[in-house]
Amino acid sequence: MTFKPICTNMQAIKTMVHDTLVWWPFVFLGWLAAACTAGEESMTGAVTVATDRPGKLVLQDTLVIPTDSITEPQQYYSQITADGKYIVFNYNNNCLQIYSIRHRTLLNKICFAKDGPHAIGINGSFYYHNHDSIFFLEDYAQHNIKLFDRHGKLRKYWHLNFPEPYEEYWIGLNEIFARYDYSAKNHTIVFPLYPDEESRSRTFYQKSRLCSFNLQTEEYNFFGGFPEVFYKSEDLYEQLEFINYYSTPTQLIAWYHPTKTIYVYDRQNFNQLKFLRIPSRSFKKETRPLLQYGMERADPQEQRNYLLTAGYTAMMITSPSGRFHYRLIKLPAPLQYADGSIRQFHDKPFAIQALDSAFNVIDEISFPGGQFDFYQTFAWQDKLYVSMNNPLSEHFNEEAMQLAVFELK
Repeated sequence: MTFKPICTNMQAIKTMVHDTLVWWPFVFLGWLAAACTAGEESMTGAVTVATDRPGKLVLQDTLVIPTDSITEPQQYYSQITADGKYIVFNYNNNCLQIYSIRHRTLLNKICFAKDGPHAIGINGSFYYHNHDSIFFLEDYAQHNIKLFDRHGKLRKYWHLNFPEPYEEYWIGLNEIFARYDYSAKNHTIVFPLYPDEESRSRTFYQKSRLCSFNLQTEEYNFFGGFPEVFYKSEDLYEQLEFINYYSTPTQLIAWYHPTKTIYVYDRQNFNQLKFLRIPSRSFKKETRPLLQYGMERADPQEQRNYLLTAGYTAMMITSPSGRFHYRLIKLPAPLQYADGSIRQFHDKPFAIQALDSAFNVIDEISFPGGQFDFYQTFAWQDKLYVSMNNPLSEHFNEEAMQLAVFELK
């Protein structure tokens, strides 16, 4: 493969981003008007937030961070810190790689053993608190929390033994959506717990919970779960069944792929504060279900096609300050192109909503498929960083992480 020099490619990238954002909404809305989707979502009890508050997401810059030969430019297993460290876990070398957003360079690596007493184990999720406090949580049946130092050495270890009726529950994490939440102030770690039930059954949805574990007192607090729409419907949203969440300094926000609703919890005691519905002008209908209860599980090709064509909330994130929130919506799209060929997996159009601290909608912009990768998007210092590391893009560079930088004006 021939690589384009980063320095000479920057203006082309900026031009591509600008032109894409100008013309894409008109193309997409023409198709969306003819799309067939399910009826309007009904969420009894949810308060609909306000829309069209003053403000606009504006493209400000492009960020390019060079990488080495064993670091893939598409990085999903990551964390952004308040002081501008962008931290990724590289499976190729079993290391945390710490990048500087300000200086656009690699600062440090912290590598971990794959075997032996200091191994991170079956890696479910990590949280970097500082150089000498790096947490790893083993998911599924392992139920282990491990604390490491800057040398990759194990400092402390917790094995989680859940009380009744949660003894047989398993931790379910996902490197993109359901990374666990750590609060240094409250000494708590939050993660999703799923029952030992048939996946996607009504009882599975009814019994699933979020769990808070206090590292000092070793006490558990069980709360949250799926909205009623998951277990009162006759439909199955296969591949979209995670309990997803993120946090601000004072709140924990749970969100769900098929719905437009969020639950807001107090981060100290995990009492429910709000139940909100966030409308979207780009995607006004609810997610199209994949199956009905009683049907056999969809085969891999059906699942793949579903993820390509359905619309759903793909991600919700905030900056470390919690001043703004961002909701990323994967937009519905036809399975086939005009020539009859099947849509490529990375060709996913999406929209981004900017929300204020009370979750009122400030602005919403749409992006075409094949140019950006919403799963690597993050926020820092009230700016939004949208990944351009899409292998379908002519500007894809295997030697760098490339992001378009937006700011609310």
